[in-house]
Amino acid sequence: MKQYKFVIPILFLLVSFLASYGQEKSVREQINLSFSCVKKSWGSANKALEEIQKCNIANSITELQFNAGKAKTEIEEAMLQAKNAGLEADGAQSEAQNRSLSEAEKVLGGAKKYFKKAEDNFNGAFLKFDNTFYEESGVSVIDNLNEAIRLIDNGMSNLKKGIDKLNEALDELKNCK
Repeated sequence: MKQYKFVIPILFLLVSFLASYGQEKSVREQINLSFSCVKKSWGSANKALEEIQKCNIANSITELQFNAGKAKTEIEEAMLQAKNAGLEADGAQSEAQNRSLSEAEKVLGGAKKYFKKAEDNFNGAFLKFDNTFYEESGVSVIDNLNEAIRLIDNGMSNLKKGIDKLNEALDELKNCK
């Protein structure tokens, strides 16, 4: 009977360890999904900028508007992926809250805010691209494109800040062990 008195505490510790590993794992999985969305958003934002670069060789308002239309499609995807990155960060934050991983939860809240800001910046650029189709002046079209570039740069900066927060959350999860 003496040999069994250590079995229960050992089983309890083993189950606790496995449960805590599983808790961290679900948070990590959602963080990785958020990283994946950020990568897609970043790529689409870069493609939008490439389309705007093509405007440098445009010879007419119609060509400018054509490139703006292509950039608009890309920035719409960047906006969607930034939103998805925020949703995944939100899910990770909820998982961290459920697991009492308060530091990771706090940091993930910051990531979520940056992804929302990126989404808003990309939405602003989307609207600027959309406005180019209603302009009759080449100068107005170029002004809209320049403002779109500024908004895309801001969005990409916010994506980068969100990535930093995701990495910080992963570091916090390492500290929980």
